[in-house]
Amino acid sequence: MTVLHEAARADSAAVVELLLNQGAGHLVNAKDKTGCTPLHKAAYVGSRHCLTKLLKHGGDLAAQSSTNVSVMDVIFSHIPRPLHFLTDILNGSVIPNGASVNDRSFKVTLDFSLLCPHGPEQQMAVVSALMSGASDFQQMRILQHPLLETFLRFKWHRLRMIFGMLAVVHACFVASLSTYCLLLVYNNNNSSLIEVVVSRRVLLASVLVLFIHLLVQILLLPRHYLLQYETWVNLVCILLSLTIALGGEMGDYMMPFLRDREPTESTWVLHVMSFAVLLAWTELMLLIGRFPTCGYYALMFYQVLQNVVKVLLTFGGLVMGFAFSFCVQFHESGQFKNLWWSIVKTVVMMMGEFEYGELFPEDDKMQLRLKGTSRIIFLAFVVLSSIVLMNLMVGLAVNDIQDLRTKGHVQRLLKQAEFLAHCEKLSSHHILSSALFPGWLHKILYDRRSMETLFVIQPSEISTYRKDLSFMLLESLIGVAIHNEQKSAGRNTEYSKDYHRYRQNKISDGGEYGRMSDQEAVASVDHSSIIMMLHQLQLDIADIRQALHVDQDMETVMTTGMAVGNHSVMMSERRHSSQPVGVSRWARPLAEIQEAQGILRRLRRKSNKHNIVV
Repeated sequence: MTVLHEAARADSAAVVELLLNQGAGHLVNAKDKTGCTPLHKAAYVGSRHCLTKLLKHGGDLAAQSSTNVSVMDVIFSHIPRPLHFLTDILNGSVIPNGASVNDRSFKVTLDFSLLCPHGPEQQMAVVSALMSGASDFQQMRILQHPLLETFLRFKWHRLRMIFGMLAVVHACFVASLSTYCLLLVYNNNNSSLIEVVVSRRVLLASVLVLFIHLLVQILLLPRHYLLQYETWVNLVCILLSLTIALGGEMGDYMMPFLRDREPTESTWVLHVMSFAVLLAWTELMLLIGRFPTCGYYALMFYQVLQNVVKVLLTFGGLVMGFAFSFCVQFHESGQFKNLWWSIVKTVVMMMGEFEYGELFPEDDKMQLRLKGTSRIIFLAFVVLSSIVLMNLMVGLAVNDIQDLRTKGHVQRLLKQAEFLAHCEKLSSHHILSSALFPGWLHKILYDRRSMETLFVIQPSEISTYRKDLSFMLLESLIGVAIHNEQKSAGRNTEYSKDYHRYRQNKISDGGEYGRMSDQEAVASVDHSSIIMMLHQLQLDIADIRQALHVDQDMETVMTTGMAVGNHSVMMSERRHSSQPVGVSRWARPLAEIQEAQGILRRLRRKSNKHNIVV
């Protein structure tokens, strides 16, 4: 144990800073006999100041003790409000150059050394530790930080070639499996035997590649991948496909199909093919979910599916009750001759396919049918299941589109981070660096997985970064940089902080910001920011007027980009307003416009005092 360990354990930030300034920086990631670093010690005692100073000198958040406990795990379990702490240290890595945000020379430096403490090696280790130590809600909050999302975008841009190769292999697997199944089922002569064999060989090769890839994933991160449903779905799909391909190679089921005979002894393969094809195409959809552009649509589908399954599990007793009732009433009908058929038919009827004429024909000769009771229960089924339950299911599934978009976006970032961590571990494995592989391959993999830890962006040259950074992400980075500049100058930044958080409009946790008076808002703004805020207020008022003109509702008006000062006033008025429901829908928006104009006039008066031209 070093003296830096003792200082961190004693929560002595002054001693830690003194030691680091005196040349003890090389001990930041030193381990004691239990494998703990000074960051572990500082995190265990909840010392934010010691952690911050150690991280500024190259501390590794992914460092693990002898019991495989990372610094990130300790932060989430022992630091009060860990999300705020991590957000603050990530914000500190977005550094402005000191120029005004309105100047063409304004630049922002992104320092990724916090995420990459080892330089070009193990650059995804901190992100992997973050995913392992954070809960679902914490992942949702921290993964959307502008610095972290920018890092993932840049890393993805370098490693997307590997993902493209994997996507091509998976596409070949799906295409060969589908082609093989169709040729095998619909083939009635020996003329297309060659096509069957070729498609089977392609299927066998592609499924072996995917099987090896899956095994490598599980071996590298067993605790992470074995707990994911996608891993097990992929494994089942691969095993079923291997069964089909290897069974065809051994010829135990092919001949009945190829000789145009009824495959009575090989019908098992039809069941296996049915599940394998469905799972393969589902896996392809989930693979598309990792693309930055359209991936969150596929992951939104998964979120809606989760909501629907929850509703079905909750009201499953109602469906089963009707299934048993129909099985008793229509037991003479072929569609309800056993319980399984009755359940399937009941679920289909929930979609609107009632077939009332077949269930209650006019020339009904079966006198044993309970005509009165069956019609009453059938009517109850139509009302309760088909109308009430289905509308409830749809409403609960898509009740909050913005929340679904946010969850889909976070899920895409999570999947993307998992894939990048996997690719980095795979490409940096010692086997690939051995003499078994040529040196040029090692160099290519090293160049693709490594990136610079410092990156300078200039907003005035936005076209240069259009491929990697979206406009909203660039705006978020600029907002963080402005906040850091004001914070370093010792200014009151509450207004700008709230404004930045509102402008991001990406993390929605239902919270509301405290109300701030106009005088406090004006006093908290420095001279260099007045022009930007005036311009934004003008845009906000124009947005409100346009929303009123197109007859949008109140909630749409609130989300069109109004400044945070007005947003907090609007929320406060909504909570405390005693205005009756029948009041005109335009009264409150018009009052908010007038309030925004009042703030605008006060800012103009303040700018005139300092000779600022607006």
